[in-house]
Amino acid sequence: MTLHPSSTSRLNWIDALRGLTMLSVVMVHVLVSGFGLNPNQSPLAILRGTFTLPLFFFVSGFFLCRPVAEWTRTRITRALRVRSLALLGGTILFSTLYFIVMHRADPLSWLPDANFVEYWYTISLFQIFIWYILFTLAGRLTSPHLTWTLILIAALASAALPYTPWASSYWCYWWLNEKTLLYFQYFAIGMAVRRWQEPFFSWLSRPWVLTLLIIGYCSSLMAGWTYTNFWTDHAPWMLTIVREELSRLFGLLLVLRIFYMAREWFDRDTPLLRIWLLIGRRTLDIYFLHYFLVPRMRWVGAYLRHGNTFIPEFIAAAIVAAVILAIILPLSRLLRTAPLIRPLLGAKSPKPKPAP
Repeated sequence: MTLHPSSTSRLNWIDALRGLTMLSVVMVHVLVSGFGLNPNQSPLAILRGTFTLPLFFFVSGFFLCRPVAEWTRTRITRALRVRSLALLGGTILFSTLYFIVMHRADPLSWLPDANFVEYWYTISLFQIFIWYILFTLAGRLTSPHLTWTLILIAALASAALPYTPWASSYWCYWWLNEKTLLYFQYFAIGMAVRRWQEPFFSWLSRPWVLTLLIIGYCSSLMAGWTYTNFWTDHAPWMLTIVREELSRLFGLLLVLRIFYMAREWFDRDTPLLRIWLLIGRRTLDIYFLHYFLVPRMRWVGAYLRHGNTFIPEFIAAAIVAAVILAIILPLSRLLRTAPLIRPLLGAKSPKPKPAP
């Protein structure tokens, strides 16, 4: 089955996947910023960390990937304009507002070292896009194989980053921050899946693969968080492999497999699915706006710090996140009617109606 998206149709299961990841982002920010929980001790935050951000970068790579020959000057110019406005311009606008409204700080606090605090994701995504365009231009000047070679080298460097603590001294945050390189590997996986999607999804659909992914995911979770002290004392490098690589890779593939196998279910037209898919199609809007709406409810965190609180954490965070999304979605629709704001949210300008 070919999954190339077209301009006239969407992949609903991918939008649903985006919706899940965006909902998990809001819920964990409610837990951490709203309830005051430690993300390294919250069961829900730990679980979310194994798949959410890898999936976001995976999806970005999947949809950006095109044959090198298709990246003409016109396409590159248009892509640079759209992403510069949405990822760079939108981040600068909302980050400036965030410093003013939430921190009562200098609105240009991000300027000296591009420290956008909470808004690092869109900056990293923009940096990855720039590097991909540079790799593509190198391939156009020589051979398309060079583009994929450079992507492979960058992905290997991304996987090796957790084992090179000295590297943090050499970051230039405007063109390559630490998280940009850390998550590039998942962007590269998304591109590779798009390039070889038919054999990949054929492999992913096999029953034994599901068994392998479940065993690998559960084992990596148990090894990485149940036996932390053991690994810290005997093989700290193994703890890094389990947490930074294995749990995220198995988590990404497992969630991807679940949604891919349920893709026909996401094509149904029900009220719940319409809302779910809308969340997946408004991820940039939600990402920019939700930080302003997370309530400070430390008293909830004081209760959730005691015992195994996965289910209470999930229920409390889901309720607050639902309220936040109920505010953001109509606000997003309103903002997208403003000509100056639309491009900063990644929305295309409406096509002019034909003259009667």
